[in-house]
Amino acid sequence: MKKSLLIAAALAAASPGAAHAVISTTCASPTSCSFTEFDGGATLTAAGITMSLSAIEDFSDPMLDLSSLVVTASTEETGVLFSFDFASPVVISSLDSFVSLDFDIDVSTDGDPLIEGLELTSDGLDSMGDAGSSVAMDVGGMGMTFLDVFDDFFAGEMFADATAVTPTTDLSVLAAIMVGTFEDGAMASISGFDLLVVADIPAGPPVPVPPAALLMAAGLGLAARRRKSS
Repeated sequence: MKKSLLIAAALAAASPGAAHAVISTTCASPTSCSFTEFDGGATLTAAGITMSLSAIEDFSDPMLDLSSLVVTASTEETGVLFSFDFASPVVISSLDSFVSLDFDIDVSTDGDPLIEGLELTSDGLDSMGDAGSSVAMDVGGMGMTFLDVFDDFFAGEMFADATAVTPTTDLSVLAAIMVGTFEDGAMASISGFDLLVVADIPAGPPVPVPPAALLMAAGLGLAARRRKSS
């Protein structure tokens, strides 16, 4: 048993394993872009799915630091996950302050894979008292299909929402972030949310095991046999 584990460990250490989908950006980071960079025309691509943001309008008081709101891409078995995260949670605890940020999301592919749906989730919404924090999306921008996650005094809590779409190479989404209070002593906050673009991500080609890894595994197996026989 120990011999098998040693060999498996050697192969895992020497081989990159299943190929990971390539992630690329036109931003300073190789895997993420800030809203400021998106506002300048940047794009973020993972597994052939490209995201861009436009029409970013910040009506917040005080206005947000858009460079601190960053989108990071990663690949999942069911698609590409775009994580929207503030550098630190935005907390509203005054009637004089609120967050209201509107933006358009466009996700597109070159034909493979096709976009099949969206899943909106968040564990970064919170409220206390008469207050609310929410992320809302109009899928397709036609007022027909909506996604919402929220923590709200009146509406309650919902932290996951999803919809399927007719398989497509391009999908537009109108999005809005809202955080506010409606009484003294109340509080609402947001730290981030995730948008999964559901798609059938093609598996990468098999990764050949380097000869050095095979020699390393063989050496470990031989050492294990010697220890057992001694």
